[in-house]
Amino acid sequence: MRCISLAQALMKEGAHCLFVTAGRAAADRIEAAGIPCRLLKEDAAAAEKEGAFLTFLAKTDGCTVILDSYDVTAGFMQALREKARLVYFDDLAAFPYPADGIINYNLYAAEETYRALYRESGVEYPREWYLGPSFTPLREVFADCGARRFDGVKNVLVTCGGADTERILTAIAGMIDEEPALADIRFRILSGSLLDAAQVRELRAIAEKSGRIALLPHTDKMKELIESCDLAVSAAGSTLHELCACGTPAICYVTADNQIRNARSFAEAGLMEYAGDCRDREKFLRALRAALVGAVGRDGKALAEMSAKMQETEDGKGAARLAKRLMEAVCGYGSGGIG
Repeated sequence: MRCISLAQALMKEGAHCLFVTAGRAAADRIEAAGIPCRLLKEDAAAAEKEGAFLTFLAKTDGCTVILDSYDVTAGFMQALREKARLVYFDDLAAFPYPADGIINYNLYAAEETYRALYRESGVEYPREWYLGPSFTPLREVFADCGARRFDGVKNVLVTCGGADTERILTAIAGMIDEEPALADIRFRILSGSLLDAAQVRELRAIAEKSGRIALLPHTDKMKELIESCDLAVSAAGSTLHELCACGTPAICYVTADNQIRNARSFAEAGLMEYAGDCRDREKFLRALRAALVGAVGRDGKALAEMSAKMQETEDGKGAARLAKRLMEAVCGYGSGGIG
């Protein structure tokens, strides 16, 4: 989604954008957004896919590759850079990336981290830097969300993103159903697009039994859903940035290692509460229960203060801002700079 948002913003700046992917589901979503897409062989080995892309790239002239993958190697990135200007989406600072530019819109992104990573590595330091939440490539619909007003917590959104490999939504639904302190709250559990049919049936059964839990299908109207709720419980992926843009107070949690730093940074900045790692299920559910009970006791003023702080951090204009700076770098008007 972040790449689709960025591509749409780049096209408004006059860029021609083409996706290259090896995932059929991703290709369908990209094409549905009205962006051309080239699909590589899904069942090919990684080296074969990389070779196919490098061959394709050799036929282009003067393009920029914006790379978004956790599975890249330094060798592949170097091969790309020899054929095109390379900008990399990064969350981890895993190794000194041989790239022309780095995009890291997380709260914890800092130039000092990268300088230490590159020091004495022998890898050329990238010229372009796009760091911090001012470059978060949210969809355009999240730009300029209005200030929120609250009359306590009445409706709560629960989401795990597209997939739920830990099957934590079922456990959360069960905990909600059993907690008497939450009896007057209405919960909306968002069924991710990659949930299997068995889990959807389990969630539906709990929802029907409870009477205060609604199971919602995957939706493209995420902004409207977020703004219809007074509080959210969310895995620490890109949804946290959407929640901030909308100003919806939240409790976040971790489903995978690459979310830990993100969740903690939001909590340390005072933007939301952190309920821990759902892979430690019992400890997480206890923490989430306590956080929910505490949150529903907050008044409208306290919620509005947290909401305003969230919107000060994310204005929803990151995609447009990032696209403009990328195009300036292409045209030689600037170096991208440190955000």
